[in-house]
Amino acid sequence: MNYLTDKVFHTYFSGVPNGSIIFREKKAVMCAIDRRTRVQLKEAPILPREEGRAIAETMIDYEKLFRELDAYVGCAWDQDELTLKNGAVYSRHITYTGTVEGKTVTAQLWCQRKSHSCMDILTVDQKIIGFINPGRICSEITVLAGYESVTPLTRFDDPLLSKVAYGVNPLGNIMVPCKDGVRLATEVFLPKGLEPGQKVPSIVIRTCYGKARDIDRSWHWVTRGYAFVIQDVRGRSDSDGTLEAFQHEREDADDLFNWIAAQPWSDGNIGMWGASYLGYTTTSACTSGNPHLKTAVSEVNVGSPFYDTVRKGGTVCSWPLLCWTLAQSVSNRVDMDVFKGRFHRSARGCPDPAYYCDPGENHRLPFYQLGHVVEALSLR
Repeated sequence: MNYLTDKVFHTYFSGVPNGSIIFREKKAVMCAIDRRTRVQLKEAPILPREEGRAIAETMIDYEKLFRELDAYVGCAWDQDELTLKNGAVYSRHITYTGTVEGKTVTAQLWCQRKSHSCMDILTVDQKIIGFINPGRICSEITVLAGYESVTPLTRFDDPLLSKVAYGVNPLGNIMVPCKDGVRLATEVFLPKGLEPGQKVPSIVIRTCYGKARDIDRSWHWVTRGYAFVIQDVRGRSDSDGTLEAFQHEREDADDLFNWIAAQPWSDGNIGMWGASYLGYTTTSACTSGNPHLKTAVSEVNVGSPFYDTVRKGGTVCSWPLLCWTLAQSVSNRVDMDVFKGRFHRSARGCPDPAYYCDPGENHRLPFYQLGHVVEALSLR
């Protein structure tokens, strides 16, 4: 038992209510909100995450948090920097002031340091009232019921932001044709609850890492009244064609935008987001001049394929040239864990290629990003 036992925490996914978390005496439970219908579901125990699983319904691992909860509630939260019993390191950051039960309250934000994962902490009077996972494409804030006004959630009160008013209506996988006949796998998610004939703007992501990687991180846009469209680039996951890094992204995005604008649910206005290679697909889409693209956000972009990506100061770099590009060329579908040293071994004790790759054709990638054509070595 501790001061958080049986307390109700409301959890928000990029400002969208996503359910409640309760730390019972012997387990953590969640009362989730169904994304499609926005209906509150029954209380269910939070189970341990599968090892190596990259996609989850919540960003914070609440089962792990529950197991380590004593380290958090046992901390005094009274120094500028402190180390918890579980090894987590935190430093004092900014404060938030608001009104709770008619009283002015100030919450202290503590930022996690020296960790690949990130779970920041909010305290009031040196006691925990919230957990925050700040993300790139999304964020998760879990706060003690009634303390929302002393968290970053207040930013979502901006009157210029679209309000949460819809569920999620998935249309499934659609093969969208390009001008040259290649079909690219595209999934569309519409706001559920639109009026008959109502048209909506769209937010687009084009990815080389598989659509499933970003679907769970992007549904919050749909609840605010946007269509969400995500597409596998050529030669990746369910899309046809051959991946030629950097080569077709402008033209393929142009084709996608025109297809979206022709759909009965589209109002013709499109925004786009991307980071890393997804940032490149975003930037290159902007150069298409397509009139339907109204705004784009590109983060940690890989830069120009002619000198930023491969050449640095005239020197050919091994990371993009060998590691990333060859990783993309191994097969049409690859389990990326193999490039992180997480091997499923064969009977001989070495990584088993059949486990990570489909038996499809391995691709020969011309490295146009060098500034001239150099044929890549085939892995067969």
